[in-house]
Amino acid sequence: MAHFLQGGSLRCPKPERYESGFIHDIVGEILAQVPNTAYLNVADYPVGLESRVLHVNMLLDVEEKDVRMVGIWGTGGIGKTTVAKAVYNSIVDRFEGSCFLENVRENSMKDGGLVELQNTILFDILGEKRLKVNNADRGINVIKKMLSHKRVLLVLDDVNHFAQLNHFSQNLHNVKSINFRGCKLLKSIPDFSGIPNLVYLNLNYCKSLVAVHPSVGFLKRLVHLSADKCSSLVMFPPRDLWKFFYLEVVESLRIFQKLRGQ
Repeated sequence: MAHFLQGGSLRCPKPERYESGFIHDIVGEILAQVPNTAYLNVADYPVGLESRVLHVNMLLDVEEKDVRMVGIWGTGGIGKTTVAKAVYNSIVDRFEGSCFLENVRENSMKDGGLVELQNTILFDILGEKRLKVNNADRGINVIKKMLSHKRVLLVLDDVNHFAQLNHFSQNLHNVKSINFRGCKLLKSIPDFSGIPNLVYLNLNYCKSLVAVHPSVGFLKRLVHLSADKCSSLVMFPPRDLWKFFYLEVVESLRIFQKLRGQ
């Protein structure tokens, strides 16, 4: 670290604080250059964890230079957070900055909770205490501006609403592929208007899926939507929008028989 200090000028307006003030600045500069990697505590007996971590890492494919988002879906208590922590620990060293944001659902419901979570992201990744936002809308822009040129690992734990993602990551705009294949608990596809560049959407074998939001039909870049074996599906974008994308569905579904008969 010595080369960072070469040629430093020793100036201080208060002589009595000359030495201590300069040392404080030196320490601050050194700490700013040292990677702040803090590993998370994972379960003491992680039975079957390794295979799940490998699967998520395969989806993330951190060697690629693009933006990846992977969601872990399931009922409470099945180990989603444990898997997320283990994945975080396994790849955090490959990023310029990182943040594991816990209890998003609970904390975002508090007064000022979203702002507090945004400030946590900025501090964990940038290490800058003086950079703070005071409202959620400004926080969205600050996060986008300050982190857009960094390779960042951001984990959001316990997210229960799609809109929460927009408060912490603007990368939804760049998402091109979403794979919900086999999500047994997925009941509805929310408003996707905030993902305008989506090209591929896989809903195959989402047997509890009831509704697909109409916004999906207006995604101009969407060219492939598959919904095979979605036996509970009763709401889908209007038929006149099908021409905008390749539609692959199971022929026996009542909803599609009805739509095609209109």
